[in-house]
Amino acid sequence: MPPRATEPAAAVATRIEFYVLATAGEAACLATACRLVDKARSQGLSVWIRTTSAAQSAAIDRELWTWRRGSFIAHRIHAPGRRPWPVLIGTGAPPESHRALLLNLADDVPDGFEACSRLIEIVDAREDILAASRARYKVYRDRGFAPSTVRL
Repeated sequence: MPPRATEPAAAVATRIEFYVLATAGEAACLATACRLVDKARSQGLSVWIRTTSAAQSAAIDRELWTWRRGSFIAHRIHAPGRRPWPVLIGTGAPPESHRALLLNLADDVPDGFEACSRLIEIVDAREDILAASRARYKVYRDRGFAPSTVRL
C-alpha cells in the first residue's frame, strides 16, 4: 500500500543514522568519515560528502588522500559539468548520481536528503556539536523519519 499523502514517501526509504563519537574534535570526525566512505565504496555505493564550507571540503579531500597508507578512494570536490567520481564532496544537495549515501559533515539538515537511500550524521563529543545534532535529530523525527543512533 502506498503512503498516504500526509506521510512523507521518503520516510520509508531514507535510513538516517547518527554516529556519535566518544572523542571530540574535527580529526576524529574526518577519520570516521574516511572509514565510512571506504566501507561504502567496498559495497559499490556512490557517496556524497556534504560539508559546511570550501575549507571543510578541502580538509576531507586531504584526509581521504592520506588517512590510510596504501589505500585509494577515488574522490573529488564536486564541480558542475565535471565527470562524477564515486565519491564527491560539496556544500549543496547531492546530485542524482550520488544518492546512495549522504555523509553529512555540516551542522544543518541537508537539502535533498529525502532522495538519498541513507544519511549518516557524524557527531563528536563537543557540546556545541552535540546540541546541533540533537536539533537535526528532532527535525528528522518531526518530518516522519526514524533516525537511529550508533555510539562509537
